[in-house]
Amino acid sequence: TYADDHYRGPAVFWYLDQLTPGSIIEVDYAGETLRYAVVWTEQVPASGAVDWSQYFSSNVAVDSITLYTCGGEFDSASASYTDRLVVRAERIQ
Repeated sequence: TYADDHYRGPAVFWYLDQLTPGSIIEVDYAGETLRYAVVWTEQVPASGAVDWSQYFSSNVAVDSITLYTCGGEFDSASASYTDRLVVRAERIQ
């Protein structure tokens, strides 16, 4: 149960790890479908000395989206994942 909804099935970014450079992501926004091509993916440690500003920055040369999700191994003791998967895609249409 989340936000008064009872959802069953994989999480919204469940298959994000299957994206590779060139994969197409479509985003429906304001009645328009925006298309983006993946330019890179990176698995980043969830803890430690990581410069997250490079991933969160909006200082990009072209219209881009950056997607984040959990990755790596699941630690049942802390109920969290060891890494984060970051995917950057640039608008193509």
